Amino acid sequence: MLGTTRILPVALLIMLGGLVWVLNDAANLPALARQAKPYEADLIASRAVSVRFGVDGQPLARLTADRMRHLPEGDTIWLDQPHLRYTAPGQPELIVVSPQARSEQKGSRIWFPGTVALQRAAPPGGESLTVNGSAVWLDTNKDFAWSADPVRADSKSYHVSGVGFEADMKQQTLFLKSNVVGVYEAKRR
Repeated sequence: MLGTTRILPVALLIMLGGLVWVLNDAANLPALARQAKPYEADLIASRAVSVRFGVDGQPLARLTADRMRHLPEGDTIWLDQPHLRYTAPGQPELIVVSPQARSEQKGSRIWFPGTVALQRAAPPGGESLTVNGSAVWLDTNKDFAWSADPVRADSKSYHVSGVGFEADMKQQTLFLKSNVVGVYEAKRR
């Protein structure tokens, strides 16, 4: 009887140790970080919302999209149905809508491969503006946009269209490259 009282605790400890070892091995999950192929999304978000704040802490830009996909190759983000609302202090509100957009280089370059509609609210003493185009590139670091496709800009007093453009937002200039047609309606007194 004395031998069994010594062996029983040792046997229980060995069984308990074996059970812990088996459960520990069974509980190890396979690596969760799946290696995505460069052309496959490694992150997908539905109904994505991104808000950028200015130095004063107020919202500066709000970007919403039905779906966002991040591709590791080139650190690229594809946005489905993007809707950008830009509200810089002292500037008229700007809204940009497109069926799809691609953001590259940490958001410093954005490409709208399809149609693009831009609506700018009227500045003080000015007119609202609507611009429709396609295949538009935007460099957010240089505040510069360009396209080789047709573009049309409409406001209350003028309508202008052309093929290809370069727009410098800092200088507030628009250069239409070819086939330029413009109509200006002077204000009636």
